Amino acid sequence: MTNQASNYFHNRVFAIAGGGSGIGFATVKQLLTLGARVSLADYRLPETLGTDLGGNDHNLLLMKVDVTSAKQVESWIQATVKGWGRLDGAANLAGTVAKDHNMGSILTTKDDDWARVLAVNIDGTKNCVREQVKYIGKGYLEDFHGEKLKVGEGNPKAEGGSIVNTGSTLSLAGTAGTGAYAASKHAVLGLTRCVAKEIGPQGTRINCLCP
Repeated sequence: MTNQASNYFHNRVFAIAGGGSGIGFATVKQLLTLGARVSLADYRLPETLGTDLGGNDHNLLLMKVDVTSAKQVESWIQATVKGWGRLDGAANLAGTVAKDHNMGSILTTKDDDWARVLAVNIDGTKNCVREQVKYIGKGYLEDFHGEKLKVGEGNPKAEGGSIVNTGSTLSLAGTAGTGAYAASKHAVLGLTRCVAKEIGPQGTRINCLCP
């Protein structure tokens, strides 16, 4: 990583949903290495998480958050901006799969399991994005009815930024036994494409990573 990249991230603030493990954990660790400040939200927070990440009270905020709860997500993002005075970017990496993922079918996936997967993967992503754009962007977000919502409020340093949502190769094609997960990840990609057209004029980028 070049010094120029490192300088860019120094003291910038990023909110990472699902940062307690996997891709999220690796993302948080890399951002901290580059000198960023990271607000990590996860449904589970192992006791050693802060130590494992090498963070401290200055550059790492840990919050237990259920992304399916709009109120919890709102509190998390507000605490992030209140604590550090800004929000420059976010990655929404929280996700789950059905209990019969890769093994079952539309006939075997239970309704409550289906609902859980969609609640975490798409409702959770929606909840996070909706709160993040209020602080990352700048100016006004205008809908097709002429309604205007000021974004960047509570964040005087708002200058636009970047949001990354997590899709999947299953955002692009389906395979047998993955109905709930593929449906949710198709939805994440669709949501990302729509929001990109809404927030682009405010200087905020939003993309969908499909690993």
